[in-house]
Amino acid sequence: MKILVTLLLLTITVSLKAQKDTSLIKDWKSHAFPVDNDTLLSYNHSSDYRVYVQNNQVKAAKGIYGKKNDLPFRIEAQAPKEVREFYSPFTGVRTTFRVDDGYLVGFNNGEFGGSLNWFSTDGKVHYLIGRFNLQQFISRDGKVYAIQGLSHMSTNEGTILQIEKKAGKWTARDYLRLPSAPRAITIDRKNRFLIATASALLRIDEKSGIESLYENDNWLYYLSPNSVVCHNAVVYVGMRGGVFRYDPDTKKQEWLRPDH
Repeated sequence: MKILVTLLLLTITVSLKAQKDTSLIKDWKSHAFPVDNDTLLSYNHSSDYRVYVQNNQVKAAKGIYGKKNDLPFRIEAQAPKEVREFYSPFTGVRTTFRVDDGYLVGFNNGEFGGSLNWFSTDGKVHYLIGRFNLQQFISRDGKVYAIQGLSHMSTNEGTILQIEKKAGKWTARDYLRLPSAPRAITIDRKNRFLIATASALLRIDEKSGIESLYENDNWLYYLSPNSVVCHNAVVYVGMRGGVFRYDPDTKKQEWLRPDH
């Protein structure tokens, strides 16, 4: 009988361990931020971790992209319109944003260009809003914004765009020029933009002033930020090899890695 009870308890223990949610950031281990080349190179060739908030908890998943924001229609890539042109319409990583009359659709194909477009709800009508390397859309106070930019070779620049409809047509203009290419954007509890760029963590105040919370060129060359969330006033940046956690109030910074 004792043997049966022991086996039952062992089975339950193993089952509970198997069911442990390894995506919870709070269960990850804190390490010193990598600075030596060997460690940075190893992270550069490891998995990307994307951060997100679910059920009021910060989680991370392998891979840069989450659930694909599918459209109810297909968009076919097109060949370059000019013989010597590298830009191909509707190619690269796609991101979408639903608006009252259809969809804003952005494409980012790195050094080969990108675009911001409007599509009708059925996809049959569309037009080009602008040639931008669109990274992410975000809404604040009922207004639509997006980040765009490029970090490639000696280029590392970008902007926040404000996207609005004028005379029945969607337009985009520079809202704020950034010191480096933005990779991800979120909003903190004071309704300020927080932006993870290719080499820094920025906060934009209510007067569009740029505050650099943290800078690190190793982000650009090795760790490649891909996502950012703010939870309980603490910022989490999903990166290659781990997650960067930063408290703007205490300036405390941590490099988090899963223990599996």
